[in-house]
Amino acid sequence: MGESSAGQSVTQSSSETDLKQRLADLPPDKLAALHKRLLQKRQPYQPIRRLPDAAYYPLSFHQQRLWFIEQLQPETPLYNVSRAMHLKGQLQYVALKSALQALLNRHEALRTTFHVLNGEPMQRINAASELVLPVVDLQVDGVDTEASLPLHLSKEGQRIFDLSADLLFRATLFRLADDQHVLQLTIHHLACDGWSLGLLFNELAILYRDFYSEPGCELPPAVIRYVDFARWQRELQQQRLFAERIQWWKRHLANAPAVLELATDKPRPLINSGSGAFMQLDIPAQLREQLEVLVREENVTLYMILLAGFFILLHRYTGMEKFLVGTTSAGRHRPETHSIVGFFVDTMVVKADLSGAPTVREVLQRVRQTVINAVEHSDVPFDRIVESLDLPRDLSRHGLFQVLFNAPPQYDLDFNDLEATPVKVDAQISRFDLEMTFAEGANKTTGITWNTDLFNAATIQRMLGHYAALLRAIATSPEQPVCQMPMLTEPERLQLLVQWNDTADGFSGARCIHDLFEQQVERTPAADAVVFGNEKLTYRELNQRANQLAHYLVARGVGPESLVGLCLERSPELIVSILGILKAGAAYVPLDPGYPQKRLDTIMEDTGIHLMLTQADLVMRFTGVATILPGDTAAYPLDNPGLQGSPGQLAYIIFTSGSTGRPKGGMIEQYALVNFILAAQRVVQLDHRARLLSVTTISFDIFALELFLPLLCGASMILASRETAMDGHALARLLTRSRTTHLQATPTTWQMLVDVDWQP
Repeated sequence: MGESSAGQSVTQSSSETDLKQRLADLPPDKLAALHKRLLQKRQPYQPIRRLPDAAYYPLSFHQQRLWFIEQLQPETPLYNVSRAMHLKGQLQYVALKSALQALLNRHEALRTTFHVLNGEPMQRINAASELVLPVVDLQVDGVDTEASLPLHLSKEGQRIFDLSADLLFRATLFRLADDQHVLQLTIHHLACDGWSLGLLFNELAILYRDFYSEPGCELPPAVIRYVDFARWQRELQQQRLFAERIQWWKRHLANAPAVLELATDKPRPLINSGSGAFMQLDIPAQLREQLEVLVREENVTLYMILLAGFFILLHRYTGMEKFLVGTTSAGRHRPETHSIVGFFVDTMVVKADLSGAPTVREVLQRVRQTVINAVEHSDVPFDRIVESLDLPRDLSRHGLFQVLFNAPPQYDLDFNDLEATPVKVDAQISRFDLEMTFAEGANKTTGITWNTDLFNAATIQRMLGHYAALLRAIATSPEQPVCQMPMLTEPERLQLLVQWNDTADGFSGARCIHDLFEQQVERTPAADAVVFGNEKLTYRELNQRANQLAHYLVARGVGPESLVGLCLERSPELIVSILGILKAGAAYVPLDPGYPQKRLDTIMEDTGIHLMLTQADLVMRFTGVATILPGDTAAYPLDNPGLQGSPGQLAYIIFTSGSTGRPKGGMIEQYALVNFILAAQRVVQLDHRARLLSVTTISFDIFALELFLPLLCGASMILASRETAMDGHALARLLTRSRTTHLQATPTTWQMLVDVDWQP
């Protein structure tokens, strides 16, 4: 965990309103100067005294909370801190090892172990032991060192420390070539932080030069030790000012949402495993320059602008106007602590406020004031704030906030004649749902670390693209409201506005749906077309029976634009009848036998039907209308009628439910039906091996999909009876027995199958 650069540009002011407002109006450089002057004139705390030597020392509040988390999740690398440096040139191994040994001797925190005495965690400073500096040679024939290095760094960064026995400081040297090495330092967070890593690398460079070519560059001894800070921190909490600052945090965080409702790709596990990954974000130099202009215009820091952009991103993702985000402070409020290695970094919680449809400039000023207020009270350990809020403990997510915005300190090193550049270590660890890291310079540590238990890499890649788009909008159009800021990337805009709207497709040339069916009959005449219980019709048989009906209808005067009523129970005769009516050039009007008589009469009245194709037990429901029974067609020809249909003629009329008034008939033309089925085929891509189970009543428009989608590709239509379609157990048995491969149904039907524990 690194420290925020925000802590380097704001000050601890008095609590008077006028002074606080004046502080808010100061530019960052003057804030820093004022901070220094106030520290010189006003010391509200007791001085940090050096404690007498002892066998064991109490933990700081930071250490205590982290130690407790380690007990809840033991043997995990969640709090390993690992950094690496690429060293180009002729490396002197002995000088490097001697310099690392000197660091170990110099900093007691690196030699500290943690123990339990009388039920309380305590830390013990151990005598310096000889440091081991292993060399891992990656110069292996046939191995790409650039590809293998990240894996080695990640593996080393994840090696677990035994807090009670191990040296909490490891160094590993990877040899890439004779003149190229990578030095990796891995330390447990209980003994260091991001500032400490920078301090260690800086001192390492000095000591390396000392042992290599510049003897006599002795480092000044530390004034105090980390254990002295830990004791002073505990004494500090007894002061009245400390209590006042805790009360400020309680007021600041009151009524804040406990959870940032960020959509995830995967269900949140009950216990956060800490598995993570890192993805880099490149901010072009031109965009940085544009943002720097806004820095001067708005009297803010670059950190504040990037934090505001992160707020806007989360607001646009969640729709939440107020939420909490974590950030970090160096936690080294006293100059005595600046040269000490240890766990000082502290967490600050900032409240995002994007209510009232603010502009970018308004958000920047809100962020500026929020950061100033937070840093002013940042000397209260985060652990004490959490304790005062008495939050419920949840092992599935980080308490109080779930995303972090971090700006770790950067450092430039001089290793004599070695060229030193930082190398990103992806330890595949994430303590939060998301952690956005911003780093000055080109050290490749700007990007997002994410919890891989929650998010996919593709989601994070889109998120980084949206964040970069928002930064460009912030830089170029700070007057616009945040709700109108463009955040799509150019590929997304192209996909949304062009590719997804490029739906033009060539027409198949078929005039009517039954023409396509007849073509399929020629290809697969012996394949099963319709299956109903133990009854089957091949494509040839289905086509011939439909042809007989078509010839019969034509003989009765049926032709183009004629309407034929269709009221049959679900059976193969229903499918024969639909195809026969279409082959005759007519359109069918489906009437469900389960409908009340009044609804049937309404449909017949609106359509003016004079001919009804039905079954013997339903004839009495259609008095005054000529009726046809399926058996009446047996004597007619088996060949195709060969009528030239038109794409614009009616295929069927489907009626609405009538829930909003009188039922209305929708007139579906042949070309619309053909287009619908062919489009569905491109998406579903059925082939001759498919078996589609039909459960939808004929009075619903989707029945046409269940009928024609399989019949135009040589597949089988499995027809469920009305009783089976309404019985979960019977339907589940049919699905298994019929070897169904495809089923489309309403949520009610799916829930019915779930209720009977059907397993696909």
